[in-house]
Amino acid sequence: DKREHHILDRPRNAPTRTGFGVAWITAYFIGLVGGGNDLWATHFHLSINSITWFVRIFFFVGPVIAFIVTKRICLGLQRR
Repeated sequence: DKREHHILDRPRNAPTRTGFGVAWITAYFIGLVGGGNDLWATHFHLSINSITWFVRIFFFVGPVIAFIVTKRICLGLQRR
């Protein structure tokens, strides 16, 4: 493998890779919220069921939205 490898690109120059990274971080933090839903519920006086449903839905929807938004931002920065 004698090709040049540019793994230190700017995030805006690799929008798909950046989008996947942000999507993974989003899923991780949603999982953290889901893991501590009892603490969130008692601290903010919310229902545990509502937090659980939020996590169930947003665990799948959140990373997709984060990927799309991040990729669009990176592509917008490339045009400058």
